Amino acid sequence: MTDRELASFLNITHPTLYNWKKSKPNLYAIVMAYKEKKSNIENNLINELIENLKKLSEKEQEKILLEIKLKIINKELGE
Repeated sequence: MTDRELASFLNITHPTLYNWKKSKPNLYAIVMAYKEKKSNIENNLINELIENLKKLSEKEQEKILLEIKLKIINKELGE
């Protein structure tokens, strides 16, 4: 998660987040700790997915990726 994405998630502007660094260092530290924890969780999930995909054949990997893409399309279409 980038700082811009974090600011959007918090419903603030990116400059506001930057200003917190100077004017509200404790709040900024809490927000950055959240960001770091969330990034670590996301990275662990991605690494686990990659390791499990490596255990599959190339065709099985392709099938899984197509299923994921189909789920995304269905979600975007509201199905």
